[in-house]
Amino acid sequence: MVTAEYCLDEVEKNVGKHAAGAVEWRRLVKPRLTAVGSVFVFDRPVVFDATKDRPVLLSAIGGNAEYLVTSDTTDFAHILGTVVYGVKIRTPKTFLMETGIVR
Repeated sequence: MVTAEYCLDEVEKNVGKHAAGAVEWRRLVKPRLTAVGSVFVFDRPVVFDATKDRPVLLSAIGGNAEYLVTSDTTDFAHILGTVVYGVKIRTPKTFLMETGIVR
């Protein structure tokens, strides 16, 4: 799994709101991630109002990710379930079901 440094910073800021999730994040997920540089500028048009989340989307596109998996169903609502420049935008549940990890 790959993530942008910006995303790691965002998770660390927010994970403390969920004590059990913070433990699982640090124990199970974070050690399995490879951090890559964040992308803040993109040479193709992207309509995305959530300024703070734009680097998340641009980094996924710029990093040639197959999936962008997010539980942010508010800011990503208008692109969840779609494909943006080759990147499939999914919730964790949809990603797990779509990839056959969970049925």
